[in-house]
Amino acid sequence: MSKAKEYMKKLRKKRKEKGLCTRCGKKAIEGKTECEACKNYRIQYKEKKSKQKKEPKIIRELKTWEVSNPVLYKKMLETGTTTKDLSVLTGVSQRNVERWIFENADPNDENALKVNEYFKCEIFKL
Repeated sequence: MSKAKEYMKKLRKKRKEKGLCTRCGKKAIEGKTECEACKNYRIQYKEKKSKQKKEPKIIRELKTWEVSNPVLYKKMLETGTTTKDLSVLTGVSQRNVERWIFENADPNDENALKVNEYFKCEIFKL
């Protein structure tokens, strides 16, 4: 614990023993550890904080994905291959494999060759 934290902990303990507000040091409400002003501030802060919580804004609409590479997609379905399997095979991210399927992106020649050899057909033209 830092020195400042230790100091404040001791200070609050002393104030509590003397019947003072642990936050500001004024006379506390009987049986409580805070004065009227600190109590009101805490209540207002809590109300203000609860009003600030709003529904999150949608940043953008979600895309509806269409298959741009039906040959690759069909081969993956036939063999039960997942995007993760292809990402491990080629050494690229799973997201890159998804780009090949849904966004009509072409892999580099080395990865295209690996995919073609894996499925034993020409999916990507070299």
